[in-house]
Amino acid sequence: MAQELKQFENKVGVVMGGSRGIGLGIAERFAKEGAKVCVTANEKSVHDAAAHLREAGFEALSVEMDVTDKAQVVALYEEVASKLGEVDVSVQNAGVITIAKLPDLTEGEWDKVMAVNTKGVFLRCQKAATRMLRAGKTGRLINTASGQARQGFVCLYAALCGEQVRSARHYAESRQGTRIDQHYRECILPGHRHDRHVVV
Repeated sequence: MAQELKQFENKVGVVMGGSRGIGLGIAERFAKEGAKVCVTANEKSVHDAAAHLREAGFEALSVEMDVTDKAQVVALYEEVASKLGEVDVSVQNAGVITIAKLPDLTEGEWDKVMAVNTKGVFLRCQKAATRMLRAGKTGRLINTASGQARQGFVCLYAALCGEQVRSARHYAESRQGTRIDQHYRECILPGHRHDRHVVV
């Protein structure tokens, strides 16, 4: 087990896609390091995830939301600020995947993956960064992409994972000279997992 250093004492972390798996593992790790945590997802089980964290003695909030809806993203960070404090770390872990060969991929499937994995990431990074700058915080923006960004056997998903990595670098460069110019250098690129819950 990794040593707990409490390096996020009194910090606020928001983890999108935090109801289970990698997202919940990230949220748990932040909480163990002293952070107040908000987990979000587009499923009701996100409330169970927050309850799990509170039962373990951590301060946790849950929000059921659509990450592609700008109004809901804005409302998320406002609720976090009012209940936990201004965000210090925002983890864009929510994502979807469609496994299909090019001839079989529908326009609707394309649009959904694009909306969640690109537009949704942009909205979350933009709103979190804006609030961090306004609050004078030196925060962090972290994206979860995938090892598919390098391997690429699922064409659409792999392309968008690669785009997340490139966007990360662009967002960092666009903030040079500000308090968040080092937020966004790389993405996390996890590999395949078999279990529903990952402890980070």
